[in-house]
Amino acid sequence: MSKKMIPLHVADQAVAACEAEIQKLREENARLKAEVERLTKAGDAMAKLMFIDKDYIGSPKQEAVVEWCKATEGKQP
Repeated sequence: MSKKMIPLHVADQAVAACEAEIQKLREENARLKAEVERLTKAGDAMAKLMFIDKDYIGSPKQEAVVEWCKATEGKQP
């Protein structure tokens, strides 16, 4: 049984393609992390504003803020 060898240039091309894909995924990951941070800051600001509302206690707004706080702590709503 003879083993076929992959030509070196083909292996190099495969490695280069993998490295390019890894770079794309890193860039997408960084973009998504920035988006999560932006949305989290916006959600935190909205939650703070809801506390100012005099009709807050006992309203669906209160439940929404509680769920937001759980979500930002990594807990499931």
